[in-house]
Amino acid sequence: MRRRKAACRQTSPTSLVIDAHKAGLLVHVWTFRNEDCFLPLDFQGNPQGEYELFFSLGVDGVFSDYPDTAVHASTVQW
Repeated sequence: MRRRKAACRQTSPTSLVIDAHKAGLLVHVWTFRNEDCFLPLDFQGNPQGEYELFFSLGVDGVFSDYPDTAVHASTVQW
């Protein structure tokens, strides 16, 4: 997973998803929003990019207030 610093920029991924999968666990993250006021600075104007990042890190699912964006992002091939 990626952590956010106080300035709301993304930091380097951790091994949380990999470790959870090794332990037989699924990883679901929440709550994704499309509005810039809820997005990290790295994804202002590009909410789909945040979803794509998390899916590329191996999360198994997301909770989102915008399911259409989540579904579309989940179909991108990694």
